[in-house]
Amino acid sequence: MGKGITLKIRTEEVFAFSDGMYRFVRELADSVLLLQRQGTGKEIQVTESDLIDQLGRGEVIRLRDRRDRKGRPIVDPDQVSPDEKPEEVMRAKTLLFFVRAFDADTSVGLGDVGLRKLIKRKRDDANRKGLTFEFSPDTLRRAIKEKGAPGARHLKDFISRRGRTRRVRLDLTIEDMLTDAVDFYWGLRSRDKKDAWAFLISELKKVNAERKTAGLSKLHPPKDASTLYRRINATNCKENHARKYSPHEANQAWQGVSTHLDATAPGELVIIDHTVVDAWVLLDDNGIPLGRPTLTVAIDVYSRCILGFLLSAEPPSVYSMATVIKHVLMPKTYVKTAYPDIERPYDCWILPNTILIDNAFEHVSASLRDAGDDIGFEVHYSPIHSPGHKAIGEKIFDTLNDFFHKLPAAVPYDVTTMRKARLDPRSEKPVYHRDLEYFLHRFIIDQYHYRLHEGIGAVPARRWDEGIQRHGREFVDDFNALDQLLGKVDEASISRAGVKFRNMRFHDADLTTEILNDMVRLQPIKSLTTKTYGQVRARIKVKYNPADCSKIEVWNEGAEPKRYVTLPNVDQTMTRGLSFWAADRVREHAKELDLEYSSEEERLLARDSLRRAWEELAQVTPRRTGADARRGIAQETPTVIEGVVRFTQAEPSVYGNAQPIDLPALTRANSSEKPVSTLRGGEKTKAKMRKAAQARAAASGETETAPVKPVAKPEKEFFLPPAAKAPKRNPYDLDGEWK
Repeated sequence: MGKGITLKIRTEEVFAFSDGMYRFVRELADSVLLLQRQGTGKEIQVTESDLIDQLGRGEVIRLRDRRDRKGRPIVDPDQVSPDEKPEEVMRAKTLLFFVRAFDADTSVGLGDVGLRKLIKRKRDDANRKGLTFEFSPDTLRRAIKEKGAPGARHLKDFISRRGRTRRVRLDLTIEDMLTDAVDFYWGLRSRDKKDAWAFLISELKKVNAERKTAGLSKLHPPKDASTLYRRINATNCKENHARKYSPHEANQAWQGVSTHLDATAPGELVIIDHTVVDAWVLLDDNGIPLGRPTLTVAIDVYSRCILGFLLSAEPPSVYSMATVIKHVLMPKTYVKTAYPDIERPYDCWILPNTILIDNAFEHVSASLRDAGDDIGFEVHYSPIHSPGHKAIGEKIFDTLNDFFHKLPAAVPYDVTTMRKARLDPRSEKPVYHRDLEYFLHRFIIDQYHYRLHEGIGAVPARRWDEGIQRHGREFVDDFNALDQLLGKVDEASISRAGVKFRNMRFHDADLTTEILNDMVRLQPIKSLTTKTYGQVRARIKVKYNPADCSKIEVWNEGAEPKRYVTLPNVDQTMTRGLSFWAADRVREHAKELDLEYSSEEERLLARDSLRRAWEELAQVTPRRTGADARRGIAQETPTVIEGVVRFTQAEPSVYGNAQPIDLPALTRANSSEKPVSTLRGGEKTKAKMRKAAQARAAASGETETAPVKPVAKPEKEFFLPPAAKAPKRNPYDLDGEWK
């Protein structure tokens, strides 16, 4: 017996010979193949060696039929089964012809008029090809939308599948369990689709155990988990998303984007925001690493010009906000002196109408609102957890970060990416603080202000100049009063010895006498002493710069006109250039070292000891402790902008149309009162404060309050859109029809 053939050939495979197509029938003895010609049935015998030779010379080609992984033949997408009805094939080919014609003609829309014109224009070409099926524009429109995509439309997609698939109906109990599994999935954030499928199988096992006890037949789950997954996907909507995750995340994913903030004139709306700079910085004098400083920026919504900014080691605070507001209010004449190589003007300054800031705890302060009332601008807060509300302010940081990423010791990526890329900005040579301020001025003045801004479709500097010429520029009369008006507000008491404030004494004999002489007559009678020799006191409103504890500003409401009076710190030598925060640290450091904190010499020794400890700590400790040390050192080094804000005088407007205004602080009815701080958190915060007030009142015996019982929240059910509802069957319908 001879050997069998070695070629892998399946029965019914077709070979193309020079004289026709032959189908492989079976294998004969001695490696001979029996082939049968298609059409005539003629049979020939070919040895395997002869077939191999002809295959090698290209005289014979095997026409392999394409099959899927299960061995089923793959039909060409533009071929249909010979079992299809001729009228159905005619309908599919005609629709395919007109749909491809629609894809090729981009001038035709989906309206009835356009589709009728297309059908009329292409009807003769279709008839010449034997495509005579008649249809309406609505049928063509559905085929365009549902049958594939342009460039990927095939004949098999146009063959109707109506009545060809057998619908598998599930038991009503399984339908209810599927609904419960969908509800289970949307009930908790941590649950995924596999958990919902496992829940369904677990519940089905319990039900089958009960049915077995009752003598009923076993229920079978759906064929696979895709049945449940499709129903979960069909119920994906905003309501269910909010139930599973949170209303905020649902709004972020589903709610339409509203129009952004807008303004019609320069200074009408100014947004102030802050970010951590993506670069490491050194202090100017001693080269101690400052880390990544905080950049606070004020941007004009109308022109997108940057009206002021501050680069500081100070974390976001009322102090940084006040310093930037000063930069917004004052002319930028310092640029020509500090940076003579910057030739373009920096004329972006104005008294704004409204300032919008972030609703963060460090910004929600009575001091800012009091300063706004005194100077003449309103302070508004953006909604909590809604950065998109002030997207204009957020967008500017993307632009500035592109600039920071080009600097040495930059931080262009997140921590994980930086670690994978083996980038360590601390190992590179950082930029000095003064150099970063210089580069930032050049980037803003020479580049950002003079290039096209996509948000407004204009150059910011030109938009600003045109707006100032059209609407004018408002500014305050007395720029020297800004330091007083923009300070942090608080209350204190003044006596013959001056003002005791933040564990320090502020006093000048003549000024204290003047304030007492004006203010005592405005105090309540009950607060005054009845002794003829007793010293008098008065409650006063004070403002102070958190970065300078050498003085405070006392509001003298009884003077004519009303004004702020500067009271100096009695210890000028120790407090000069020292912040209130640093003064508290000096005091704590002296206490830790058991130093006598009384004489001026001992206080100076305590300050010098703390400075040396800070410098050593800042160089070796990179984390929280080192950050506090770097902050303490940086506060003793004023920046260019801080120095300018404190000493620059106003100059007349170059356009001659500026409008000076009086300071509202001189005419405020409640000028001596400290404004009440703004509440954050909405109704939850207010409810907590009411509850705390009731508890304090009950503890003091003022009132009896009944205990508040918590209200049970109603249990939510998942929301099922009408289009996603599972069909229901009438159990009394013997034919099993779906209703």
